[in-house]
Amino acid sequence: MLYHEWLQNADQLIVTGDSISMACDACFTGKPVYIAQLPKTKKKWQAFHQQLYKESYAFPLEDLNKTAPENLSIKILNERQRVADILKSKLNLI
Repeated sequence: MLYHEWLQNADQLIVTGDSISMACDACFTGKPVYIAQLPKTKKKWQAFHQQLYKESYAFPLEDLNKTAPENLSIKILNERQRVADILKSKLNLI
């Protein structure tokens, strides 16, 4: 099974806080994503995680058992589409 198939087949995902790409990949699935902060997580990554939490793309691992996954309001992080839309707009393609 390929990496993205594993992500799509999961009910919810837990990722470590030391990888921006892992968090982004998980947040693209539309599944509940929980981020496990590691003791030496860089401040810029912590700030990125806080933004994911604020926008409801992901949640702190500590919240895992606080709310049932079906009661979460989860947004899908789709940066490819966002960037494509910006480029189309700048090139007057929309």
